[in-house]
Amino acid sequence: MGRVPSRAEIIVRLAKVVELVLSDLGLTENQYRALTLIDEGAPPLREFAIRLAMQPPNLTPLIDGLVRRELVARERNPDDGRRVVLHLTVSGRTLLARANKNASLALARVASFDEQHERTLLEGIDSWHPALERVAADLRNTLTPQPRNARGA
Repeated sequence: MGRVPSRAEIIVRLAKVVELVLSDLGLTENQYRALTLIDEGAPPLREFAIRLAMQPPNLTPLIDGLVRRELVARERNPDDGRRVVLHLTVSGRTLLARANKNASLALARVASFDEQHERTLLEGIDSWHPALERVAADLRNTLTPQPRNARGA
């Protein structure tokens, strides 16, 4: 038996499974992640960029591509005409649902190769959700400007 791969290596291998599923649907990982963030209620640009591990100027081509494919619609915020609001179109919502379903099926298929631990493997992935949500909330709190008097100024 060879060496035991690190957790990071295992995650990368699982990510590759998802990447292949997304590729079959014509999506890159960043496009998929952007669709999921937009579906959750697109965060401010700075948070969006950090959560996608991209520089803010690189977001524009990514979003433009999703708009061209009619997966995302871009509208002006009615309360602040300088701000843009993103939302999924019907096609975007449909594609995201297919991507989620196909990725889940692919991960379940991988887990099925270990019949003894199949359920535990899938639940293990699910158990990361609360921690990831807390990290996102912490990031959001870190990026939200504090009122002047709250900073001790």
